[in-house]
Amino acid sequence: MKAIFRNDGGWGTATATFDVMHNDDPNHYAARCNTVIPSVENGSVTAAGCTANSPWLQDYLRAHRGGSLPFTFKVYVTA
Repeated sequence: MKAIFRNDGGWGTATATFDVMHNDDPNHYAARCNTVIPSVENGSVTAAGCTANSPWLQDYLRAHRGGSLPFTFKVYVTA
């Protein structure tokens, strides 16, 4: 997964947590990954991404080969 981030604050470091939400229970994630967001000047944009995986996600993808699959993603930023 990859997202574009805009720095609307000061200089510093931040991390992003990407969650693939569980289709059967949208309050719990099925897979998660974390990454560092590169530092950029205020008003600038940058991209960051990571790969999320889990046994549930692998089984779900195997069971739905060749089809279109809806997923809900959430991204949390911690500065």
